[in-house]
Amino acid sequence: MDEPYTIEAKYKESYRVNVWTPFGAASGGGFYTKGTVAEIQVSKTDIVINENEIRKVFTGWDYGNARVMDFQEAPELDPEGKPIGGQNLLAFVDKPLNVTAGWKTQYKLEVDSEEGKARGDGWYDVGKVARFSVKDSTASPGFWTAYSFVKWSGDYDGTDKSGTVIMNTPKVVIAEWKEDNTPGILNSLILAGVGVAGIVIYSKTHKNIKISRNQVKDLIDDAKPFEKFFALRKRKTDSDQHPSFYVKQKKKKSAINWLMGKD
Repeated sequence: MDEPYTIEAKYKESYRVNVWTPFGAASGGGFYTKGTVAEIQVSKTDIVINENEIRKVFTGWDYGNARVMDFQEAPELDPEGKPIGGQNLLAFVDKPLNVTAGWKTQYKLEVDSEEGKARGDGWYDVGKVARFSVKDSTASPGFWTAYSFVKWSGDYDGTDKSGTVIMNTPKVVIAEWKEDNTPGILNSLILAGVGVAGIVIYSKTHKNIKISRNQVKDLIDDAKPFEKFFALRKRKTDSDQHPSFYVKQKKKKSAINWLMGKD
C-alpha cells in the first residue's frame, strides 16, 4: 500500500423465478440476472392418475403480470378440440416471478359392446356431457344368426341406441344384445327355394331332352318314305341294262329336287 486505493464491489441484480406444478415435474426455476429470459416447461402434458379412470391434462401457465414471449403459434388442442396452454413458457425476468402450471381433471367414459360398433368412448372434462351410441340397432356377424340391440346397462339405463351421461365420475356403459335367429330361418328358406328351383330346372331340362329324342324318332319314322323312294329308284335303275352317267346325275338331281319340294 504505497498509495490509497478505492475498491468498489459491483453486483448484478438477479431475481428468483419460482415454478410450481401439482402434477409431473417442471423445470426453469431459480435465479436469473435482471433482463434475461427464463425458459420454463413441464415434462408431460397429460398424466394418468388411475388407468382408464382419471387423468390430468396440462392447460397452461399462470404467470400473473409477467412479460412473456408470444410466438403466435397455433395452440395445442385437448381431446375435445379445445386449446390448451403451451408446454414451454419464455418469461422476461425483470422482477421476481411466480409461475404455476395449470391442470384439469378428465374422467374416462368406457363404452363396451360385444356386437356392432359403439361410439363415445374417451376422456371428458369433469361435468361435461358425454354422448354415446351404437351405430346400428342390429348386427349380423354370421350367416345364420344376428343380434338385436336391447338396452344399455352399467352407469346408464335406457333402450334407445344412443344416450348421454354427465361425467362427474369415471363411467362405464354396456350395450346389451339378444340373439336373433330370423336370418337363419330366412336363409334356410332361401336355400330351400334355390334347391326346389334347381330340381324343377333339372327336371324341365331332362324333360326337354326326352321330348327331343321323341322328336328325333318321329323324324326317323318320317324319313321312311325317302328310303322307299330311293329303293324304288334303285330297282328301276337295276332294270335298265345301260345306265349312263347322265341318267345317274339326273336321278340324283331329281331326288334333291324332290327333297327340296321342287318336283
